[in-house]
Amino acid sequence: MASIIHSAAPYGFHTSRVEVEVDVAQGMPQFTIGGLGDTAIHESKERIRSAIKNSGYKFPDGRVTVNLAPASSRKEGASLDCAIALGILTEMGVISPVSSDIVVLGELALNGSVRPIQGAIRIALDLVKHHPGTFIIPESNFLEVRVVEGLTYIPVRTLGDILSALQPDSKLERVMGSRAFLASAPSQSTISVRLEDIAGHEQAKRALMIAAAGNHHLLLYGPPGAGKSILAQA
Repeated sequence: MASIIHSAAPYGFHTSRVEVEVDVAQGMPQFTIGGLGDTAIHESKERIRSAIKNSGYKFPDGRVTVNLAPASSRKEGASLDCAIALGILTEMGVISPVSSDIVVLGELALNGSVRPIQGAIRIALDLVKHHPGTFIIPESNFLEVRVVEGLTYIPVRTLGDILSALQPDSKLERVMGSRAFLASAPSQSTISVRLEDIAGHEQAKRALMIAAAGNHHLLLYGPPGAGKSILAQA
């Protein structure tokens, strides 16, 4: 019987809630992932294999089949790494089946540490509406999601931390999301930025001025380092 771990993955401006189904069977060594995942998801196989081994566990010798359900919806990013690894370890008998009210997120490094994911706050806001429960999340993402109420957060640093969090006697910290954390958030810089201080970006600056003049909504979209944050501050 396949093991199921609940997770989520961003797709565009939406969130795909994902049931990670994992089956380990006898046969020639093979590791396949199906379910309309992007390149980052298909490349996760070697990350997961190394992370499991470097965390002190044995990777199965047989055929490992992973299905990301629903298979009809696209998923992108590396947020499913930890869930896939947990499914494999569940099939191996390392841990007991994981409760359906626990959602596991995180990218795995080769050494077994858990890296931050993109779109964590968006995923949290969606989960609190449709899948409230416990949210196992990279420690690096904790500060941004802890203000979303209705979820219990367990911040983790390694794959080993996730396994510990699933034990009944776990001593890892569990934090209830609360808007009260907004009051303790670090204050924004008092240094003002003006549009004339920003070199280049002429079209973007013109769009900002038009939006401000007409009180229009504006979406800033682009790769990291494109200048979105500095333009928004101005």
